[in-house]
Amino acid sequence: MKEILNEADRGSRVFLFGSAAKKEYVLTSDIDVLILTRLKPNEVIAKLRKEGFDEPFEFHVVDEKMFRLYKQFVRELGEI
Repeated sequence: MKEILNEADRGSRVFLFGSAAKKEYVLTSDIDVLILTRLKPNEVIAKLRKEGFDEPFEFHVVDEKMFRLYKQFVRELGEI
C-alpha cells in the first residue's frame, strides 16, 4: 500500500488505527487506514481499490492540517 502511494507522492505516510491497531479486530471489523498525503482523497482511494485494497479497508485520506486533528483524538495510531 505504501509503495503504491509513494509512486504518486513520495511524502505519503500510512497509519493503522481503530480496532486493528488496538488488536481488538474481529471478523466483522473494518481496517481503518489513515493516509497523510498531498493527493486528492478520491484519487488515492480509487488507486488503492484498483490495486485490490477493497473490503475490509476503510480509508481516511487527510492533509497535514486534518492529520494533526486526528492525532488529538486517535489514541492508537501506528505508522505502517
